[in-house]
Amino acid sequence: MSAPAEEPKVQEQQQATVAPAEEKKAEEQKVAAGTEEKPKQAEETTASTTTAAAAPATEEKVEQTTTSNKRPAEDSVVAAEEKKEEKKDGEQEQKPAAEEQTAAASAPPAKKQKLNNNKLNVATDQGILITAANSHALKPAIHDCLNILKRAFPDTATAGADDKAGKRFELCNDHKLPFGIGFVKCNQSPTAPLTASACCSQMFEKFQNKQENSHHIFRLLPCDFLCKPDIEEFKKLAEKHIKPLFPKTEKAEDKKLTWALNFKTRAVKKINKDLILQVIDQWTDGYKVSLDNPEVCIQIEVNPVFIGLALIDNHQWGKFIKYNVQSVLNPAQAAKEAEKHRSREKANQAKKAEKAAAASSTTGVEKKAEEKKEEAAAACATAETKTEAPAPAVAEKEAAKAVVEGEQAKTATEKAVEAGA
Repeated sequence: MSAPAEEPKVQEQQQATVAPAEEKKAEEQKVAAGTEEKPKQAEETTASTTTAAAAPATEEKVEQTTTSNKRPAEDSVVAAEEKKEEKKDGEQEQKPAAEEQTAAASAPPAKKQKLNNNKLNVATDQGILITAANSHALKPAIHDCLNILKRAFPDTATAGADDKAGKRFELCNDHKLPFGIGFVKCNQSPTAPLTASACCSQMFEKFQNKQENSHHIFRLLPCDFLCKPDIEEFKKLAEKHIKPLFPKTEKAEDKKLTWALNFKTRAVKKINKDLILQVIDQWTDGYKVSLDNPEVCIQIEVNPVFIGLALIDNHQWGKFIKYNVQSVLNPAQAAKEAEKHRSREKANQAKKAEKAAAASSTTGVEKKAEEKKEEAAAACATAETKTEAPAPAVAEKEAAKAVVEGEQAKTATEKAVEAGA
């Protein structure tokens, strides 16, 4: 009877050992399928396995898995709190910016600041007008002029190169200046005052002595006195500077001064040479004009920004060949070009004289034909009063002959004009 009683106990022990093994397999299958149980179930399973297996190493592994499952949850909570704080900070920063935007929108629009850009003050400024051989050479011509001036007259600035108060020469950046010219302002120095004419003369001295050279500059014209481009403003300027050159005297011996006008207008139609001469001629009565060798040359430049005036003596005007840089640098070439220019002018004058003579001859022939017509008409009128019949016929024949002769003369003059052209 003892053997049958022991068999049930053995079966119970086998079942107790098989159950934990089956539970382990089920857990492994769940992990492989990607499912994770809650931390409490993991603790119960680990407790049952530890009691069944009674191994301390398995307990340490279970603790590590539980801590690893707890850490991601804690990290996610911390990250969420940090995001909330960042949002709060961003909202606090956006509030002042939004308030500033609303305040700027409600405020009146600010006035635009006017930039000076080295514009001219016609009441006090003076300078040098630069022209180039073509539009592409203008920038290098201005660059050459500024470099030559700076070498001849160094800046007086001691605080640095950016100190505008000490700069002797500055480029005028006025957009109203005509295309193809530049203007360099000559700022007066309290220690060494110089006029634009003096600066030009010193530059041309260097050109003649081959100390300086420029293939881009065509002309350098001084403008010692400036005014607005208005004829009334020019009258005031001329009365101040031009009138003293021509004093009123009754003696013809005292009026020995010869003068000439060098006038140039650019992009201004309301002021021409005739208006300028009307202003000057009121003081030049009795003073002779000499275009080839004047004692004083009145240099006048007119453009939309200013009217420039300079009084140049004969020594400077003739010596520097009307302030032409290329003529001073290459006098032989300049002489050839001047001779070509003179020959062209002579040819043009000859053509004009021929046309005038042809026109006068045509008018003379027409006058003769008209006179003959008038005589024939008068003869016809007198013949009608007479009783003789052949007299009117003779008068009509004479009138017809006069008309034919007049037409022949016209054709002859037209042919002569065409041959001369």
